[in-house]
Amino acid sequence: MLTKIEQAKYFHRNFKFEESLKICNEILEKDPKNIYALSIVAACHLDKGDYEKAVPMLTHLINVNPDDIVSITNLSSAMREVSYIDESEKLAMIAYDKEPKNPLTLQNLGQFYTVTGKHQEAKNIYTYLCYIDTKNVLGHLALGNCLLLEGETDAGLRELETGNILHELEDLNNEPIPGMAWNGMKMKNGKLLVILNQGFGDSIQHSSRIKSAAEKCDRGVIICGQPEILPLFKYIDGVVSVVENGGITEGYSAYCRITSLASLGCEVEPSGYIKNVVPSYQKRSRPLVGLSWRGRPVPRARSIPLEFLKAELSNLDVDFVSLQHDTTAEEFQLFPMMVNPVIENLEDIAKVIASCDIIIGIDSAMIHLAGAMKKTGLVLLSCHWDYRWGLNKTGPSPLYPTINMTRQEKMGDWTVPIMSAREYIENFIRT
Repeated sequence: MLTKIEQAKYFHRNFKFEESLKICNEILEKDPKNIYALSIVAACHLDKGDYEKAVPMLTHLINVNPDDIVSITNLSSAMREVSYIDESEKLAMIAYDKEPKNPLTLQNLGQFYTVTGKHQEAKNIYTYLCYIDTKNVLGHLALGNCLLLEGETDAGLRELETGNILHELEDLNNEPIPGMAWNGMKMKNGKLLVILNQGFGDSIQHSSRIKSAAEKCDRGVIICGQPEILPLFKYIDGVVSVVENGGITEGYSAYCRITSLASLGCEVEPSGYIKNVVPSYQKRSRPLVGLSWRGRPVPRARSIPLEFLKAELSNLDVDFVSLQHDTTAEEFQLFPMMVNPVIENLEDIAKVIASCDIIIGIDSAMIHLAGAMKKTGLVLLSCHWDYRWGLNKTGPSPLYPTINMTRQEKMGDWTVPIMSAREYIENFIRT
């Protein structure tokens, strides 16, 4: 039986912040100075992107206990997210000097090296982390990212697969999947269940291998995932049906995770594997530019304040349409954009993207979707190095040849990417 603190930690680790905060608040009502509960509350605020609440709470915890490694590493992470790089590095090194074998200090230092482009240092840290803590989920995922950035594809994919499997094993509510795990073999008269075990962006990216998987299964592929993304798969060759998570226990010959397709020998279909999407809008007299500027609260560093984009883009001779599913009335008022039709899922967003002449967006599911549909566009990247976009600062992206890249020159400074976006749109207008 888990204690309340253990339950709160479990919910926090699985991104169920409200459940974690509820338990901690119950503890703090009886014991307002409970350090463990306060630490989890601070971590929840940090991971929700609420730095205004997280930073003072973490600072308080460190003042109470200068040897509180969890709070030191969390404050280092918060400083990094708000672009206080020197302060983040100082805190990361303090934690590392205190406990050089603590997985938390190693994770945080590795993340600092990754964000600041010190790839070899990050690789060394994550390799050591996986050596001393073989079941560390973030360690394996981060090492996989480093290896893929350096072109070590097979080793990188194995590390990502290890991290994904370990993450699933951590989930106490995760029911075993009935049936046989697919090993990549051809299945005569077989049907494959592919489980979307990642976020929307990664699921769209890995969907480039579904057609290849279906060619090994005479009866095609069933997709199992969240309802918001499932309608997209009617536009991908090889998919015969879709089902929501937890809604299928039979009717397939074998199963695999979508992230396993690469290591199981399924080939990538060229950009344009999401096809024949019907546009939401008719052709217009002025170019229509799809715009995406924010993702999930964490990492906040990849999102761009809309007012920054307005300053450079709003006076161009084009029409803009939001690709955000939750654009607020305040955002529409700040930046003149077309009001979207009702957006209930990613298929609705795909129809808006199909209407656009070009796409301008941050690293989020929207730019993956545009690339998968073979739309022309520009992705605006932060300093955080990620294998999906490679090591080049500009030029065509490794995943989607029709999507070009532009990248920050220093953490938190969006000047270069935004000016590149303006130039990209102006060039499109001229041609």
